[in-house]
Parts: sequence; structure tokens; C-alpha cells
Amino acid sequence: MAATTPARTAIDVARHVKSDVRAVAALDAMCRFGGTDTNAIAETAFEMVGHSGVRRVLGLLPMVDPGAESPKETELRLVMAGSRLPRFDTQVEVLDEFGRLISRLDLGNRQWKVGLQYDGGEHLKRERRDHDSMTMMRLASLGWEVRRVTQGMLHTPDTLMGFVADAFRRQGWSG
Repeated sequence: MAATTPARTAIDVARHVKSDVRAVAALDAMCRFGGTDTNAIAETAFEMVGHSGVRRVLGLLPMVDPGAESPKETELRLVMAGSRLPRFDTQVEVLDEFGRLISRLDLGNRQWKVGLQYDGGEHLKRERRDHDSMTMMRLASLGWEVRRVTQGMLHTPDTLMGFVADAFRRQGWSG
């Protein structure tokens, strides 16, 4: 039975996906869960130059971040990366004054203490909603401005960036 390497699989998936966002999401996932990394993907892609879509995949590699835990987190990260706002990191851990983990933000900027959480819209059980609400209050008490982002907000990126810019301004950013 023929098989491919994880890097080759990542390339094949990404080069056949029409949307750059979805291609980057596939590459993110393969680097996070698929047993490969951007160096292996690049090395394999250079061996495949001439195949349809490989140059595009090579162009997308600088946007790959294996910290993304879902395609929508990738999409949110790419929307924010395309803005003039300060840069976000993925999976930012926020600790309390005793070093205990309060939250792991999908996207966070430690300098300005601004975070983004993608809310997938699943019908959360009350206990989960209560926990999430308590976490948001704890983050606020630690000086963080955190915004919950839903799928619909990704369809209006200018509006979303306005709300995120407002969070940065509340934290003292004047950009």
C-alpha cells in the first residue's frame, strides 16, 4: 500500500484547497497534530516544485502557526495579522499572582494584555458558561481586556478590528 509522509500530505491537502485561509488552517493542523513542521514541509515542497499549487504552499508557509487549535482560530489569527494592530501570539497562558493558570487565550498580546477567544457557538452547558464567565472576570481583575469572537464576526473583519483596536486603546495603545 502506498503512503505519503506527513509533510507530503500537508502539501497535497493545502495545494488542492482553494481558499488560502483554509490551506493555512490545514497546514497549521498538520504541524500541530500531524507529525510534521514547516521545515519538513518546505523541504518536501522544494522537491515537488513544478507540481500544481506547490509554489502557493511555499508562499503560505510563513503564515503557519501550529498553536492554532481549530480552523476558525487560524482564520481569526490571519484576520488580525492583516491589521495594523499589535501582533498576537497563539495559546497565551495567563497566570495569577501565585502562578496558577487562569486561562489559555486563543490569541493574546502580553505587552498590552489584550486577548481574543474564539467562541465556536456550541451550545455550552451551564457549568461551562459559568466557568467561562468566571474566567473572564478573573482575566479582567488581572488587567486583561479579552474579547470573545464568534463566526459571524469573522465575516465583518473591519468591525471586528474596530472592537479589538478599542481593547488595545483601553490598555494604553495609541497606534
